Amino acid sequence: MPELAFAVKAGHRKHGIGAALLTQWVRANPEQSFISLRVGPNNPAVRLYERFGFKVAGQTDKSVTMRREI
Repeated sequence: MPELAFAVKAGHRKHGIGAALLTQWVRANPEQSFISLRVGPNNPAVRLYERFGFKVAGQTDKSVTMRREI
């Protein structure tokens, strides 16, 4: 299963850049039926990923693993 990793520099967050990156990645890779990513447990990006259909697949005190299955 591929693991997706990207970041938006702190001063550029909350401007839709992360959503645009994720939108373009999903559109450019329609053959990827499973996508997994990891994020910090208190990272507000969790809500962004949930909007894109990602669900929590596992959690530790240091990270949340999320998966999107088409």
